[in-house]
This record gives sequence, C-alpha cells and structure tokens, in this order.
Amino acid sequence: MSFSNRIHTFATTRKAWIASLTTIVALWLFSMQQALRLPAGYGIEDFMGWASNTDNAGGIRQAIIYWDFLPVFHNGPTYYLLLDTFCFIPLYSLLIYGATSALHIRFTPGNWLLRALWRITPYLLLLLVLDDLAENLSGFSKLGYPVPHYFGAHADVFNKLKFPFLFATLLPALYYMLAWWLGFHCSDAVVQLRREKWHGYMGVVGRSRYVLGALALFAGFTLVMDQCRDVVLSMVDGDIKWPVRVTVIVLNALAGAMFAYSCFLWTRLVCMVERISLPQFTTGAVSSSVGYFAQQWARFLALLPALMMVILLGYVTGDALASLRMRGLDNVNVLGWLSFFVALVVLLCWLFVKIRQSLHKDNLASYYNAMGIGHLLEERSRLPRGVPAVFQPLADLLSPTALPLVALSLLLLLRLMPGLQPQAFAELCLSLTWWLGVAGVLSLIEQRTSVPWGLFLLILIGVLGLYNLTNNHQFSLLAHGAASDSVKEYPALVGGVIIGLLAAVWWLLTHTHRKTLSSPTASGGLLFLGYTLLLVVLLFGGLRFAEHHSEPASMLTAKVKRDLLTTKLHQREDTSKVLYVVAAEGGGIRSAYWTALMLAKLHEAPKQEVAKRLLVVSGVSGGALGAAAYRACLRQQDRPVSECIKTGFATMDPLSPMLEAFMMEDVLARIVPTSLCDVPGCAYLSRALPFERVWIAAFRTMAQPLSPAWPGEPELMLNSTAVETGNRNTFSTVKLEPYEIPTNNDIIEELDGEPRLVTAAHAAARFPFINPLAVAKGPGKKDFRHLADGGYYDNSGVTALADLMPTIRERYKTNPIRLILIRNGQPVADCEKKRRLAPLADCLKNEAPAHQDRDNALMQPLKTPGQTFYADAFGPPATLLHVSGVGAHGRQPAGSALWYSDKKDPNKLQPCTLDQESSVNLVPLGWYLSESARLALEQQANKVDLSACLKEFTPDAPVTAALP
Repeated sequence: MSFSNRIHTFATTRKAWIASLTTIVALWLFSMQQALRLPAGYGIEDFMGWASNTDNAGGIRQAIIYWDFLPVFHNGPTYYLLLDTFCFIPLYSLLIYGATSALHIRFTPGNWLLRALWRITPYLLLLLVLDDLAENLSGFSKLGYPVPHYFGAHADVFNKLKFPFLFATLLPALYYMLAWWLGFHCSDAVVQLRREKWHGYMGVVGRSRYVLGALALFAGFTLVMDQCRDVVLSMVDGDIKWPVRVTVIVLNALAGAMFAYSCFLWTRLVCMVERISLPQFTTGAVSSSVGYFAQQWARFLALLPALMMVILLGYVTGDALASLRMRGLDNVNVLGWLSFFVALVVLLCWLFVKIRQSLHKDNLASYYNAMGIGHLLEERSRLPRGVPAVFQPLADLLSPTALPLVALSLLLLLRLMPGLQPQAFAELCLSLTWWLGVAGVLSLIEQRTSVPWGLFLLILIGVLGLYNLTNNHQFSLLAHGAASDSVKEYPALVGGVIIGLLAAVWWLLTHTHRKTLSSPTASGGLLFLGYTLLLVVLLFGGLRFAEHHSEPASMLTAKVKRDLLTTKLHQREDTSKVLYVVAAEGGGIRSAYWTALMLAKLHEAPKQEVAKRLLVVSGVSGGALGAAAYRACLRQQDRPVSECIKTGFATMDPLSPMLEAFMMEDVLARIVPTSLCDVPGCAYLSRALPFERVWIAAFRTMAQPLSPAWPGEPELMLNSTAVETGNRNTFSTVKLEPYEIPTNNDIIEELDGEPRLVTAAHAAARFPFINPLAVAKGPGKKDFRHLADGGYYDNSGVTALADLMPTIRERYKTNPIRLILIRNGQPVADCEKKRRLAPLADCLKNEAPAHQDRDNALMQPLKTPGQTFYADAFGPPATLLHVSGVGAHGRQPAGSALWYSDKKDPNKLQPCTLDQESSVNLVPLGWYLSESARLALEQQANKVDLSACLKEFTPDAPVTAALP
C-alpha cells in the first residue's frame, strides 16, 4: 500500500482518535497562549503576526524580554511553536482530510461538482499547512533561531492568509454537510429517509432542552464572566493551609465531575423514555440511526462541561503565571496545586466514562423512545471491570434517584463549613446537578404524557409575578442591631431546613410513586405539581413562623432628619484652598476595592487635610460599595483607614453566599408568595440578604443607618436606577431639592424608614442578573418600584455631581473645585489593539506610555472601527448599549467636567483621574477577589502619585495621577 493510501486509510478509520488528540493538543496550546500573555491585551498569536522589518521591531524585542523573565517558563514561545508545528498541524490536517473524505463517500460517485470539491481538497489543505508552517518559521526567526529573515519579514502576510486558507479548506466539507442536510444530489426516497432521521435527531435535541439550559448557565458563569477564573485561582493560590486546600480542590473537582455526569445521565434517560403518542419509525435503520445519535448526543453533552472546565483552567494557568511574575518565585507551588486540580478533574472524568461504559446497550434503537419511567429510575450503574464489588455502593450513588441527593448533601456540607473557601464553583456545579435531577424527572413526565408540565410551571410563575406575589427582594429597613445580630444564626438554619425539605420531597416522589410517574396519563404530572404545592405550603408556613419569631417591626430604623445641602455646606469651615468632589464609577468588587483604596489614600495623604476639604463622594455600582466601605472604616476608628479596608476585603467573599442563594432559595421563591410575609421572614429566600451580611461581617459599621455625614466625613450620593421609569434614584446623606435633581428621585424621602449603609450601597450595585433587583416600597400598598444598578443611567457617577455643582458654587464662590474621577478597568492608554497610537514597545512594558494625556482624552469622542457584521440587524441593539450609562452617556458627564475653558475663572473645575488600568494580572469584574487580584490592585494603588490631584489651583490644563 502506498504512503498516500496509508494516510487516507488512517485518517478515515481513526477519526475519533484523531479528533480527540486534536482537541487535547488544541486545549494545551490554548493554555500556553494564556501563559504567554503580554501586557495591553497582546499575546503569542499577535507576536506571530508582527513583521520584523516594520515599526514592530521594538515591540518584538520587548515581548522577548518580557517572556525571558517569565517564571518557570523561560522557553515558552519555543515550546509553543514546536507543539504547534510537530503535533497540531499534522493532527488537524488528518482530521480535516478524514472528515471531508467520510462526507464525500456518502455521495460517491456524485456529480462533477462533488468530485471537483474532493479533488481540490488536498491542494487547499496543503496551502493551509504551508502557510501555517511559514508563520511558525517567522516566529522562530523572531525568537533568534537560524531561520531565513524572509519569514520574519513577511510574518504579517502569512498571518493574514491563514483564515482565508482555512475557510477554503473547510468549504468542501461544509458543502457536503449542507448537501446531506438539504438532500442535494439524492433520490426522493433517500431524501424522505433523511428527513425522517433529521426529525428524530431534532427530537433528541428537543428532549435535552433542560440540560442545554443548564449548560448555558454553566458557560455563562465559567467562561463569559471572568470572576470564576479568580475563584479557581484562589483555590490554588494564596495563604491556605494544605489540608483545607486539598479538601477544597477535591470538593470542587468532584462537583464539576458530578455535573458532567448528570448532563450525560439525564440526557440519556430523557431520550430513552417512551412517548406513547410518538409514531414509530418506518424502518429499523432509522431507529438505529436515531438511537445512535441519542447515544452520542448524551456523551457529547457530558463532554461539554469537561471542555469548559479545561478552558477555564487554561485561563487560570495564565493568571497563575502572571501572579508568579508579580510576586516572584517564592510562590511557585501554585503551579503544583493547579496541576493537582487538573489531574483530579481528568481522573474523575475518566472514572465516570468507565462507569458510563457499563450502561452500554447493544441495541442502538433502545436509546430512543423505548422504556418506561419506572425502569429508567431503577437503573443502576455497574462498576468497571476489575474494580472490587465492595465499591458497588459508591456506584449506586450515581443512580438517577441518588445523585441529586448526593448533590444536596454536599451543598449542606458547604453551608455548614463556611471555612472551606472558595465555594462558588462547587456551589454552582452541585446546584446544577440537583436542579437537573428535578428538571430531568419533569422532562421524563413531559415526554411520557406529551403534556408540557414545565410550561404550566412557567405560566404559574408569571401569574404570581403579575399579581405582585413573589417580590422576595424587599428593601430591608431593619435597624443595624437587628441586622448584625442575625448575621450568623438564622440563615444557616433556614438553608439547612430548606435542603432537608427538598430531600424529603424528592425521596417521596421518586421512591414511593414510581408507578404513578410511569403512567402515560396525566397522573404523573399532577403528582409532580402536587408535591410542588406541598413544598410551597411548607416553605411559606416556615417563613411566616420565622417572620413572627425574628426581629419585630419595631426594630425598623426611624428616618433620620437630613439637612439640605446648602445647610451642610454652610456648617463646614471656610477655606481658601482647593475643595474636592469625587465620582467613583462602577465595576463590581474591582471598583469597590479600588475606590476604597483611593479614598483611603486621599484621606491619609500627609499634611493635606483632604478629609476636611472633601465635600461629596458620588458612587455607582461597585464604586458605591467602595465609598460605603470607606465611610464604615472612618467610623470604626480602631485602626488606620487603609488597614481597615485591606483587612475587610481580604476576609470577604460576597460571591459564594449570594450564588448559593441564587441557585437555591431564589429559585424556590419564584413559586412561593413571598409578598404575603414581611422582612426578615421571606427575605431569607433572597440572595440580597447573604450578600449584605458578608459586607457587614467585614465592615461592622456598614450595618448602621445611612444617616447624615459626621464632621470630617464627605456627604455620600449612592446612585441607583428605577426599572419602571429609568430615573436616577439617589440615596443621599443630605436632603436634595427637586431643582438639584431634575427628573430624578431622592428615594429616602419615599421610604418608611432609614436604610442601612450597606443596603443603600447595595441598591446602587445591582450587578446585572447576579444581584437581584431591589424592591423599594413606598407608603401606599401599590407604591413600589424596582431598583437596578446605577450604571444603567450613568456608570461614571459624575451626573449626580453635575446636578449639585450650582449649589456648591453658590456656597464657595471663590474656591477652586477639583473633580476626582476614580475609574477602574481602563485600557492602557493608546495601546488598544484596534486603536493603538503609542509605539508597540512602550505598550509591552506593562506600564502606561509616558506621553499619555488621559484627561484631555475625556473630551474626545470615542473612535472605533465601523460595524460590519450584520450592521442592519445588530445596529439598533448595539446603539442602545453604546449610548447607555456604560457607553456614551457614561463618558459624556466626565468629559463635560472640562466645560470651563476660561483659565482666568477662579472657580474652574479641574478634573483629575485615579485610574486602575487593565494588566496581565486578572482583576475580575464580579464579586470575588483572590489574593492575587487584591495584591495587583494594591500594587497599582501604591504607585499612584497624588501630588497632581492635591496640588493647589493653577490655571493649567487638567492633571492626571499617573502610574510612574
């Protein structure tokens, strides 16, 4: 057999092995890409596209210098190119060739077009491979290896040609797939047969809709939001005793593997359950084909969580190496712990694969529409060959009825042992495993009876919401003593009772009524709804009991008399020096910590007396919580403000308790009439309460009422957004006149009591979907509104200050006033990929270019490349986003701060920015900060020079506190 024939045979008969190896190598390369990240968002693939004979030469040298100092990975770029050249390129070539060949065989002999596409495939593949090899040679050339300079000089050409060559190479396979789908080049009988198969395939996908929903939620938390990366990094990094670290890693790996197996289990079962009303397929071949697809579909959905976890760990690899670079080589153990986590995930997934193989059925048709519910729920996993029978009870825990109970038990363990931090990833996986069990049984009943019981539940939830019966996120006005006393007691008890009730109802439903569940009549669905109603009654009764045995209504905080802004300003000492107003923009916990650090730095600036001259702090979202933390540390007075802030943020984890309530209590609250009981009873089903408890535990004075500012404190304006009107709703320590906040609300005037400091700040920091909307009730029974994040209206915090400036200027007619903008997540100035203005070498030095003028940039309109992808379709929603509070509407107030251009005006507003810049070190946008992320923020804060912001008035241009 010739060499070409051997390659053809291997590529077409070993497709599964080739695909698996290609995926493994691709994931390994992805991890290396993350490890080789460069400052300003660049990476190894950008490096590959830089031609060495252009202005990028300095950037190429700077990238190599940066990598040379990368701990434990000095030759990383070389290893990356070698792996790509000798492993990935051959593997993906075999995969593309084998897949195209397998598709082509289905149309043999085919017409001239099909034959022509097959004949040009090897040549197109050869062009792709040659271009990829040339690009890799350019990389070797730029790294200093003896490769002709031609390759390095034309690296940009090779890089630009790669995507067109890849698309052209895949075009034949894509056409074959389209032809099969639409029935091109086939007889009517074959088309009819394929149409029947296709309907069966779509039936398989439709039956797994609940699993697909769980996977989408998992992907959103793990890949879309970067805070999960920081959670995993915290498992392997930081000062944690090794027994605790091992326990945390094992629990998180086990939770992830359980979720992956649950995806397989319930997809398999819901495809196998028999629906009486579904007509039989016309031939056994169709039944076998659909059954085979159902078998492979269940395996594929089980593989997706594992792939997402590996991608997540790839990101964490880069974060860990960036942390090592920041700290030095004294913390190299982080890579060892990360390797242990990866190995454990792989081992557990391999064990589940072996157990899955024990469920294999020889008759492919039995994988689709073949069995009753009772038989499926009784199915037990068998141990892999060679494993002693004594371990059979462990395999029994993976049965359909036992696995959700195991997930509930582990969730209860996490609640009872809060010291096992971080818990967020394990809570997410275990909660999804539990709810997949509930949704799985519901889906089995739906398929068996052909009745959409899940739709009925959704309608019920909508009706309860329509009649305002499920407002479980009521705005808490409890006094600070009552709130702080319940920080540790009731929530754990209530959570344990809820988990116990769920476990009892699950056991009754799945163990005592299997025959009823298996009935093709409506009795199974009615039984499910009946147990749901029983659960609602028990929960509501328990919450009413908690309401009457907790803090009484008399513990509500009475409203505190607030003075007008003009009155408070006249109470301050007269001074001829510069006065300050501060705007803190949103950005989750990153913004909160950076805002608190900057306010503490201003407060402790030597000989400046900033506290006496700081008039107002306006905060939005995370900036509001940072301002509240600063206020709390001012009032604790037992240690320096900066130490108080660092200690508080080092001990808090707002994400884990909020996520566990989000995935458990909040789900149940959709069907419990929580509006019929008062706070705190039904507030136990809200994820807002545990979020606020964490902040109170870290900063105890955040439990105090918002109340007016004490002497030496700035006034606070914490800005939220009303969902129903879009108005800004401000929680202010001063009373605001209508002319000071036109078209907006001073919401404290409309409440029955005084909110706690943490509650007011949280109302301004409702991170989309993660934090719930707040429900603020007024005097009337129907007078309520929902409050969303203040960033929807204006994410900068400047708009609220702009409304107050006429009043402030009227009081201080001769004083210069300086606006200090505290911002976070700012790109390195002039270094963004699509709009880079600074020299590349400067951008790769992990610091801002020396010539930046960020303040003048505030006045410039943002420039971006034109919208090209489906501009007519995506243009309107893109415009809506870009003009929102996080877009142009958020940038405009900051730019308007420069509205006084007359340098002779002594009252000129002089802006100054205190910016946290994005760097190689991950500082996530969410509600979790690892030790590494906190250290990165603290190091940036230490480099900030405040002299520009605190100098006395000069008629010069605006100033920036730059990072040296």
